[in-house]
Amino acid sequence: SASWGSDHAGKRWPAVPYFPKKIYSNSPAVFLGSSAYYHWLIEDLPAYLKAKISNPEASTLIRKSSPRYVLDVLNILEESFVEIPVYSKVPNLIFSEKSDALKPLLSDLQLILSVKDKIAPTQQKHEKLYISRSLSGRVPANEFEIEELFRDFGFKIIHLENLKLDNQISLFQNADIISGTHGAGLANLVWAKEGCKVIELARLGQPDCFGQIAQLMKLDYTVLESSTDPWKVDLENLKTLLKGIEL
Repeated sequence: SASWGSDHAGKRWPAVPYFPKKIYSNSPAVFLGSSAYYHWLIEDLPAYLKAKISNPEASTLIRKSSPRYVLDVLNILEESFVEIPVYSKVPNLIFSEKSDALKPLLSDLQLILSVKDKIAPTQQKHEKLYISRSLSGRVPANEFEIEELFRDFGFKIIHLENLKLDNQISLFQNADIISGTHGAGLANLVWAKEGCKVIELARLGQPDCFGQIAQLMKLDYTVLESSTDPWKVDLENLKTLLKGIEL
């Protein structure tokens, strides 16, 4: 479902042939993939939306046991769907071009915003959010101290794993400041309003995909990088950065 480099793809070959027997649709159909959240939002969802625009009457197919966010977005879009096994015969499947997740396209991000337009607006708030990955892993060794520091500055600590997609969209579009460690949750920056302040906490050398999203969406983006091993965020630098932010 995602755009992997040739070096990664080479490790997956030779593929074992599989010949599915059941034909799931003779009429035009579009498939909505279910990659890990970042790749799904930045790659799979725009490709699906483009395919649907090209043929609005096409039925929607998803794989069985798709992640919650796949079901959530189809509910928001009021699209019915059919669940199919991974290996299925679909003679009339509509494809569309998929971009590179690490080089997001403005046209794709603008297309994604059509999902936000389907959600009833909530009361305007001025929120300061810290997106925690403590339930998902890949966090700095001093994550507890980081969260305590953000609490001291009036930030809400948010675990996106517990939230439906429409709730995530509402949180991000109503926030004035968003911070979080490098990870899938920051893909939700596509929902943030223009001028929203963003602080990404990252290891030195990690992809700048969130910086690119922030630039395309006209967000006020800053990254605080650290190269320590184990990975620790410099709390004094973070505190100085937070003190310099004014709403």
